[in-house]
Amino acid sequence: MFKSEKRRVEKILRNFLEQKEIPVPESFQWKPIPFSGEWGMSVSFFKAAAQEARSGKQVNVPERAGEIARMAADLISGEDEFSRVEAVQGYLNLYFAPDQFSRKVVDSVLAEGADFGSGEPKGERLMVEFSQPKEETFMDYDCRAVDICSCPGGLRLADPGANRGTDRRSGRRTH
Repeated sequence: MFKSEKRRVEKILRNFLEQKEIPVPESFQWKPIPFSGEWGMSVSFFKAAAQEARSGKQVNVPERAGEIARMAADLISGEDEFSRVEAVQGYLNLYFAPDQFSRKVVDSVLAEGADFGSGEPKGERLMVEFSQPKEETFMDYDCRAVDICSCPGGLRLADPGANRGTDRRSGRRTH
């Protein structure tokens, strides 16, 4: 769900880095923010600072990464979709406003209806296996013909007979 937000922020960051003549990475490595109760993403500027140092500029990489992150935070802090924007030790942390983002998710579910979450068809086959580590309840499921993203639910068994399993204790076929 954060893909459109990432693309928009990446465009802003690319323009910012180009204007400041700071090396622009080929791709930004976004990481989810791991704090409980908050939705967000983070990106590091250490690679850009290191590229500046390798190009001959006399910079302290951690300090320069922090400086770049602070400038980027100042630039992005006015965006409505973020409840908080902060620069911390070379990282730009973007926090989403949960109420606004939840509303956006619900609106997109309602707008897309049965197609929500289906994505673009990939035409690939996928094998899904199920295993239970406890021996007394162990069953094997053989789903050889699974087609992802080709139906409104997002997952469809192409061959209804392919998902039969065998109870290892009794040897009985299951459905």
